[in-house]
Amino acid sequence: MNRTIESQGIKRLRGHALTASTAVIIALLGPVAIAAATLTFGSSQDTSEAELGMGLVAIGFLLTVLVWPVAGILVIRWLVRARANAELLAPDGHRLSPGWAIAGWLVPLVNLVVPALVVTDIVRASNPTGRNLGVVGVWWSAWLAAPVLNIVGIISLNQLGFPAGTNVLAQCLLAAAAAYITAALSFRSLALTIARWQDERVTSSAGWG
Repeated sequence: MNRTIESQGIKRLRGHALTASTAVIIALLGPVAIAAATLTFGSSQDTSEAELGMGLVAIGFLLTVLVWPVAGILVIRWLVRARANAELLAPDGHRLSPGWAIAGWLVPLVNLVVPALVVTDIVRASNPTGRNLGVVGVWWSAWLAAPVLNIVGIISLNQLGFPAGTNVLAQCLLAAAAAYITAALSFRSLALTIARWQDERVTSSAGWG
């Protein structure tokens, strides 16, 4: 074998995986801060507890606005590189074209399904056994569940008012934060596992060249 896999186009993925997954974990601070604010619900507006809660909500929204777009860009960057590598490892093992690694996140309704399909194909192409990973389902289910829980909480607050709606909102925000944490940790495990598989292919191929 005269050419290594890397020289054919595959690039090492671990750096992208670490950067993207770290950004996703940092992005958790937003929903976690908002969820923590629920512990102050019911406090009088003039108390320090209420001021703390309002501060946490403000910080949470600010972090969400500032950090989430950066994390999203880094995740897409990782996915594009992982998809390109996987194309070289298994050219016939993909249901969607490479462009869906980006478009799949941006097209409404399509973004509920396509990113998970792209990642599933990458896993199968990268895994030496050719099998899928259960963590893909955990990651994607948690990612989809979190915003649904937030929406349910907001609707409940509008319909039920205080205090019943506030209690439901608090429960939903806490559950959503837990879902986001699950999604972030699952994504980190998934991203680093795919990177390890692909990088090992590069290393082993280099040893043959």
